[in-house]
Order: sequence, then C-alpha cells, then structure tokens
Amino acid sequence: MTKRSNDVLAPSAKRSRKMAAQPNAIAVMARPDKASSCPAAATVVTSTVLSNQESPTKIGRLPLMPSIAPTSAVGANKVTKYAYDMVETFRRDPIQCDQFVAIGGPLSLLVFMKQWQHNEEVQEELFSCLGWFVYCFKEKNLAGKFDVFSFLRKAGVLAAIVEVMRLYPKRSVLQRNGMYMIMYLCEYAHGDNCQQQEMAYDFIHELQGISSIVAACVSHPTVDYVQKVACALLATLCHLGFYNITVMKTEALPTVALAIAVFPHDAFLVNQAADFTEMVLRAYHK
Repeated sequence: MTKRSNDVLAPSAKRSRKMAAQPNAIAVMARPDKASSCPAAATVVTSTVLSNQESPTKIGRLPLMPSIAPTSAVGANKVTKYAYDMVETFRRDPIQCDQFVAIGGPLSLLVFMKQWQHNEEVQEELFSCLGWFVYCFKEKNLAGKFDVFSFLRKAGVLAAIVEVMRLYPKRSVLQRNGMYMIMYLCEYAHGDNCQQQEMAYDFIHELQGISSIVAACVSHPTVDYVQKVACALLATLCHLGFYNITVMKTEALPTVALAIAVFPHDAFLVNQAADFTEMVLRAYHK
C-alpha cells in the first residue's frame, strides 16, 4: 500500500495561536500501518495491511463505495481499503470533500461504523477517514454550501463515535482519533446555528462523554498522543463554555493532573492541561 507522508493534521484557526509554538505536538491522524517519523508525533500501532496493488476504482475522482455483507472478511478489507483511499484522496485534493458530500459519503461512513462495530481495525480506518473529511471540509470553507455539521449531529455521529470508543478501550489509535473527531466537530461547527455548543452539549450531557475521555486516559496512562488529545479536547470544551460543571472537577481534573505528572516536559500537553485547569478552578472559586 502506498506510504503516506507524515505531515501533521493542523488544528483549527481558532486555537492555532496557542498551538503555533508546538507545530508537531498533535499527532497526525494517519493510517495505523505507518510509524510516524515526526519528532513529537504519535507512535502508531500496526493494523491490517491490505493487498492493494491495483488502482482504486473511481466515480469521477472518488474511490468507488463498496457494498458488501458486513459479516464477510473480504468485505472488511474492502471497507478498510475504501476508507484508506478516501483519506488519500482528501490529502491529495481536499476540495473533493464536496463531491464526497454530494454522493452521500458522510452517511455511508456512519452506516459502515454501525455495520462493522465488531471489527476494530475497520473502525480505526473509518475514524481516520471521517476525521480527515471534517478537517478538509471546514478548511476549504464549504460549510456555507452544505450544512454537513447539522446533518452529522442529527444522524448521531457523536453517539456512534462514543459507542465505538467504549467498545475498544485498549485501541490507543482509535481512542486518539475518536477524540480528534469530537474536537473537530465541536470546533468546526462554529457559527452554524450555535452548533458548537449543541455538539458539545450532546457530547457532555447526553452521552456522558467526559467519562469516555477519562476512560481513554486511564487505559493509556503512558501513551503521550492519547493524553495530548484528551487534554486538548477538554480545553476545547471549556472554551465553549462547559467548564462550570461538576464532572469537569470531579473526573476530568484529576485525570489532567495525572497527565501532567507523567509528561511534565511535554510543552503542548502541559499548556493544554494548564489552560483547562485554570478555567475549571476559576469557575469554582468565583
């Protein structure tokens, strides 16, 4: 399978000022069969390597969406290959995410996530694909053309992500990519009928999402890329106004304190953790 470059998936403009000093601090949301060579990027785990000598079949410039039985081993490879090919498409030509919307691509990813819940390797690739789609969609300023964030929210994307994260707590790459998607969905919905706050509210209150972040950190206490994204996601939720809630103090605050203790010299993690801690403590000392 063609190797990917190790370019880092950039954060949104809203938080780029704080992250600018740490350009490689957040790990690339990459194919888990390629170890990153970025100094501060994540070490990724090995996934199933598909036999992919042929060029992907295309609809226009997009890979052909598979339609197979969800119990088939061949089907698992086809779905994984499709998700991989879509990530490569978004990386080469991000503007193709508008055509992906036009053919119902986001809905197909959600359907695949439901169909293949029993296959953690398929889920890792689907998480990566959906994350790259959301990132490219917003970066190319297509939000005015398609109300994808509203669609994804109503289609239950957050519930699907959280459910898969809870099914596979030991898969560090899956946990990282799941938290990436939640962070991007909350950040990038900005200005679209208050969808930032709606996404964050659904995640925190309807899905008890803070416990999923804490569980990811507890399952991977010494995995830096899980801890980094967890701290960044918690800080993002606080910036959206959800700092003055009990669960942030009782569950998230001790988790963040432990992350700082384990990685005291990781500037990005410490910065995000300090940002989160300051907002939560300030709320409780008013």
